[in-house]
Amino acid sequence: MSPGRWRYKAKVMLVNLGLLLVLLALVEGALGWLVHHPERLGDGLLRDKMRVLYMGSMRQIVQYQPACAHHDSDLGYRLRPGACEFENIEFRTTLHINALGLRDEEVLHPAVMVLGDSHTMGWGVEQDETFVERLESQLQQPVLNAGIASYGTVRELRLFEQLPTDSLQTLVIQYNEGDPMENRPYVEQGELQISSAAQYQQRVDSHLQRTRYWLGKYVWVMSRLTAQTLWYQVRGNAPQNIEETLTDAEEAAMFWAILKHHADQLRGLRIVVFESQTFSPSDGAFIRALNEHLEEAAALGLHIETLDVGPLLSPQHYYVLDDHMNPEGHRVVADALYNHLRTTSASP
Repeated sequence: MSPGRWRYKAKVMLVNLGLLLVLLALVEGALGWLVHHPERLGDGLLRDKMRVLYMGSMRQIVQYQPACAHHDSDLGYRLRPGACEFENIEFRTTLHINALGLRDEEVLHPAVMVLGDSHTMGWGVEQDETFVERLESQLQQPVLNAGIASYGTVRELRLFEQLPTDSLQTLVIQYNEGDPMENRPYVEQGELQISSAAQYQQRVDSHLQRTRYWLGKYVWVMSRLTAQTLWYQVRGNAPQNIEETLTDAEEAAMFWAILKHHADQLRGLRIVVFESQTFSPSDGAFIRALNEHLEEAAALGLHIETLDVGPLLSPQHYYVLDDHMNPEGHRVVADALYNHLRTTSASP
C-alpha cells in the first residue's frame, strides 16, 4: 500500500476517533447536567437512571466522612462530636454533634428518645428541620435524637443502653426496610459483627475513592451498569437485597425478637414504633405484621404502640435522587408523632 494511502487511512481513523471523543464528551456533559438538575428529571426512566448514577458513584455517606464520624469498637462507628458540613446534590447541611455522638444538643435528661437510622438523624435536612426537633418543639419536652445513619435495630438498642434514661418516659423507634441487614444475622447467629478500626478505615478510603470524579466517569458508570443489567436479564439471576428475601412477617418477628431480648431495659416505657422507608412511603405491611406480636409484648410487661405514617406521605415528601425525606416530609412525620403521643392513651 502506498504511503499516501496509509496517510489517508490514518487521517480517517483520527477523524473518527476525534468524533467519538467529542460524542463521549457530549454524553458525559449531558449526564452531568441531568444528575445535577434533578428537578428536570420527571418521574420516569430517566429519573431512575440518574438515581442509579447518583446512589452508586456520587452520593456522600455521612458515616464515611472523616469530619463527621469515627470508628467505635462497640458500634462500628459514631458521629464525631463537634460540627461538620454534610452535603450532596440536593442539599447542604451542618451537623452539630453532642458529646454522646448524637445529632442534638446536650440533652441530659430526655423525657422522650427517638432511636433510628439516617431518617431519624435527619439526613438531608438542617438540625431544626428534623422531625425530632419539630416534635420537641411541639411537645415542649426534652427529646433526644439518637438516630445514626445505617444503624439497624440491634445497634440502636445497644446504643440505647449507653444513653441517659433516668427521666425517660417515651421511646420512639423508627424502623427501615434496610434493618434486616443487621437484624437477621444477629437473630440467626446470636452476635453482631462489628468492623475493626482497620476495616472501617478501608471502607472510608473505598468510599472516598468511589465518589471522586474523574473525566468520563458518568459515561463509564452508566455503561457498566447497563451492561450489568443486561447480563442479569440474560442469565435471569439478578442479586437480591437481604430485605427482598424476607416477608414482612419475618422482618417483624426479627424486630420483636430483638426488642424482647432487651425487655428488662424497655419495661416501664411507652414504646412507639413507626416505619420510614426509602424513596417512598411504607405500605404499612411491616406495622401490621408487628401488631401480631403486641399481645405477647403486653404479657411481658412491654407497652408497644405502632404508628403507620405511610398514608400521610407521598413522593413529594422525598428528594428526587436521594432516598430520604425532605424538610416537608419531616414536618409530616413530626405532626403524626405529636398527634399520636398527644391523643393516644399511654396506658397498656
